[in-house]
Amino acid sequence: MKNLFILLSVAFVGFILGGPGLAIALTGTALTFKMLGVSLAPKGSLGVSICGEINGNIGFDCNNPLQNGTRDRAWIINHDDIDVVAFDATNKNIVTDITLKATKLAYYVDGKNNSIAPTTALVRLAYSTAFDHMVNMKGFDISPVTKDMLDKAKDGRFVVITENNFKGATGNSAFEIYGLTTGLEMTVLDRDPLNADTQGAFNFTFGTDKNKEPNLPKTFFITSYAASKTAIEALLS
Repeated sequence: MKNLFILLSVAFVGFILGGPGLAIALTGTALTFKMLGVSLAPKGSLGVSICGEINGNIGFDCNNPLQNGTRDRAWIINHDDIDVVAFDATNKNIVTDITLKATKLAYYVDGKNNSIAPTTALVRLAYSTAFDHMVNMKGFDISPVTKDMLDKAKDGRFVVITENNFKGATGNSAFEIYGLTTGLEMTVLDRDPLNADTQGAFNFTFGTDKNKEPNLPKTFFITSYAASKTAIEALLS
């Protein structure tokens, strides 16, 4: 009777918690029971996370050595103007297509001598990890039209695509996408008319302020460098 009382108590608690049924078996004086369709521990040894692992090599390609620097054009998209983003079936870090909403366009910022300067950095938070995405640019146009655009941009969220000088052996390392998940905010906007290096150009940065990105910048790639460049330029019109 004591065993039966304990068993029924466990069954009652399981019922209250909304758990699955309890199978009961009585053989002579022996009582056995098991929960049906329930796992008492998550997958992995004792619930240890298996999210973090290295599963490949990071080598050095003598025939295609890494090259620093960026090309002198960046593409900017209003975050809310993006309709659909398509990813590679086997690598979530590769974006194969970006579709904008009807009538919406991307815009470009032309730079000079590496004035388009993207960076990314790991941020360790209290209970997770994330990334800061930042793209600093110079605006070599100080007309009232540019001023109006930058003044509005301080309240928006954006996705920025940049082009590396280094393209990789197959062209899959050229284009990177910053702010795809949360969108980048304008965190810096200033201008020094007496700056001899910039000749008084606008200096502005799009970056992750309070909302960090969950991953490194995505790569934009469609079969080849040429096809990828064509697809990005097509977003302008």
